[in-house]
Amino acid sequence: MLELIFFCVLSSFSYFAAGQIFFNKTLNFQVDPIVSIIFGILILGFVGIFLNFFFPLNLFINTFIFFGLLFYFFWDQYKNNINIKKIVITILAISAITSITLCLSNINRPDAGLYHLPFTKLLNESKIILGSSNIHFRFGHTSLIQYSNAINLNILFREKGILIPQGLLIVSIIYYFGTKIFRYHEEKIDLNFILLFFCFSFSILNYNRYSSFGNDAGANLLFLLLIYKTFDLVKKDISIDDIFFLSFISLFCFAQKSFFIVSFIIPFLIFIYFHKKNFLLIIKSKKTLFLIFLVSILFIKNILISGCAIFPADKTCFKNLSWYNNISTTKEEVMAEAWAKDWINSNQKLSPEKYSQNFNWFKTWSDNHGVIILKKLIPFLFIVFFFITYVFISSKKKIRSKLNNKKIFIILIITCAISLCFWFIKFPIYRYGSGVVGGSIIIFSTYLLSKINYDVSKKFFFIFILILIFGILVKNSIRIYKKVGSNYFQYPWPKIYSLSNPINELNKTNFIKYNLNGEFMFYTAKDGYCMYGPAPCTYYIDKTISKKNIYGYNVFFIKTTSNK
Repeated sequence: MLELIFFCVLSSFSYFAAGQIFFNKTLNFQVDPIVSIIFGILILGFVGIFLNFFFPLNLFINTFIFFGLLFYFFWDQYKNNINIKKIVITILAISAITSITLCLSNINRPDAGLYHLPFTKLLNESKIILGSSNIHFRFGHTSLIQYSNAINLNILFREKGILIPQGLLIVSIIYYFGTKIFRYHEEKIDLNFILLFFCFSFSILNYNRYSSFGNDAGANLLFLLLIYKTFDLVKKDISIDDIFFLSFISLFCFAQKSFFIVSFIIPFLIFIYFHKKNFLLIIKSKKTLFLIFLVSILFIKNILISGCAIFPADKTCFKNLSWYNNISTTKEEVMAEAWAKDWINSNQKLSPEKYSQNFNWFKTWSDNHGVIILKKLIPFLFIVFFFITYVFISSKKKIRSKLNNKKIFIILIITCAISLCFWFIKFPIYRYGSGVVGGSIIIFSTYLLSKINYDVSKKFFFIFILILIFGILVKNSIRIYKKVGSNYFQYPWPKIYSLSNPINELNKTNFIKYNLNGEFMFYTAKDGYCMYGPAPCTYYIDKTISKKNIYGYNVFFIKTTSNK
């Protein structure tokens, strides 16, 4: 456990330093240390994307970056004579909570074993492989967090380091909501406090298990952070830097999960409402160039991996690229939507494509996914209902909450409405859009409370929050207690080598080399789970796959009549 905490602390210091470098070089305002950590984790993911164009994210490169960031942290504190007490306390608190979250947890099943961990290992062992989605189609679905994970492998942490960024990101965002509540300086609740309370309650209820994080949790939580930071602008004059700040959060959402392209609606509408007269100033800004650079390397990475800017959206694909796989991409585009709409449980004899059309899916979905979503939402809906009822009944004075900037509310309502419709029509599975569903409930509930007269103290809600925190800590303590004394490799870290092997050591007999014409292609896993085993790895073999080398880069492509 001490090792867990120690590694999380050192990781947090490096992420804080990365975040500080980002804010010092781009935006012109100071941020909370927690925000620096959040941004540091994600900016390092983009650093990983850029470096992987040329190098594997191996021990040497990652160790150089890690110790460079630690050196910058201490040099920056010394140079600017900053009181680091607040920073250290924040890092220790976040690290302790992250350690509890990681301790004796399961990985995200089955996705971590199928492609999260295998792709991370691929990044650690190889520079970018063109057409790697032809080895395993799920490699086209990878997220920014895989690059953050991969770059945290260093000579000190070794492979344990790849488990830390995901946990730190989720814990940091929830911790940020919590600290903002307890630092709230107003004696009475207002709309900002209400929205913050809802964001924290929803987050801690839905994202408190490491095994449930996957690629989706980070994107959904970042979307909630985007909503809160946008609503927080009602208290101030909105600057151009505020728009850039929200744009970077939107980019992080999108880089985590392509579905969250909808998050760009917020900075775009704020620009239209408040700063369209500064169009040329914004376009010429170095911050705009930096944003374009990050978006560009993200799209280039996607194109090199799959042939598509956004995989598997066929309209974003470059079909003349030799590694573009039209059959696999088209199939995955159809199947991704059909599976999200519960096609697997349908009794209708319809193809996946027809099933997804004209709401043919709604009856099956509502009987299965719809029920699951409702069950997951009930605890939070109860809190919202209880909160609104309490505010209405207990108000001694009738003071209407003031909306300082109604345009911000309109922007958030428009964004949530569009996002919710897009989620429901295309991918109505809870883990894909939990942040959109929760964020929509939060915004519409906050808007309802803006129409109610109230004058309520915040003390009661502090007690409620403490009960929520205590409940989650007890839940995790029970989970850890039940697994104390387990015997497996790298105890008590989450298992990354095997789901079936009791001691979780790398079972080399599970992996078979696949050779084509005497040339090594990739490994296959007998049990279907490549985990953090040898790379590249997949659980299936496309017999038409082939490999070539272009200027030192491996290219995997599907043989067709035209290129045989």
